[in-house]
Amino acid sequence: MEAQRDRSYRLSPSERASVRPGLDANALERFLSHKHPSERSSFLAYFARSAPDGSTSVERVADPTLQPILDLIHAARLRHLPPEPCETARLTVLGR
Repeated sequence: MEAQRDRSYRLSPSERASVRPGLDANALERFLSHKHPSERSSFLAYFARSAPDGSTSVERVADPTLQPILDLIHAARLRHLPPEPCETARLTVLGR
């Protein structure tokens, strides 16, 4: 099922300020606009400076429509990482 976008959705200034450095807040806003309003705060928490359970953030979702947007959220951060994978990073997959 394809996600329906709420084009009127915007991150509040405080939500935008809470986004972890290195992540694209504009892409995150676009990603969250596809989520039901009741789900947005829980998804936003994974991208905040103090993510729940020490999670790094969501890097994979089951919805193929949202994965390219999610990749954009991480694009700037990933450009600065060394090419070898970081074995200590936690990966959170949502939507299965």
